[in-house]
Amino acid sequence: MANKLTLKAINKANQHTFTQKTIIIPIDGKEYEVKIDTVFRQTKIQEMISQFLSSKNFQDFNALDDTIKLSYYMFMILKNMTDLEIPEDITLAQEINLINNLIDLGIWEEIFAEISEDEINKVNKYLQKFNENLGEITKDGKGIDELVKSMENELDGLDEESGGQVGE
Repeated sequence: MANKLTLKAINKANQHTFTQKTIIIPIDGKEYEVKIDTVFRQTKIQEMISQFLSSKNFQDFNALDDTIKLSYYMFMILKNMTDLEIPEDITLAQEINLINNLIDLGIWEEIFAEISEDEINKVNKYLQKFNENLGEITKDGKGIDELVKSMENELDGLDEESGGQVGE
């Protein structure tokens, strides 16, 4: 017989599923801690995209070349799925400079080596759908709120494809 689904059971499953791990990154002879989400929450991915769409940097993003756009997508993962302290009010140029610094110092590679490929793929699928639908904002007059809602439905569909497993 199945157990009754309770708030306590939901909270326990949430705490068990959505954990963080801590890695140590050496820079100039000092060690720094970075916490990384082990499983990316669907709601956190949605919030990441929503924040990006409403940011002042969104307008300048389309002018970037594709290589920088890819790095920026990965930067959004670092910004939202780790505890790196990245100010919300920095410009796109400052964010790109930070990306370059993270890459040049080897921090980028160290952090991404610790993030599950499945979790990166989860975000990539969502971003792929986002990119496919982005043109609709101007093409058929859809607003950003409607696009975000559409993307939430797409992500729900991607989650169902994985068998409804939390975090897969």
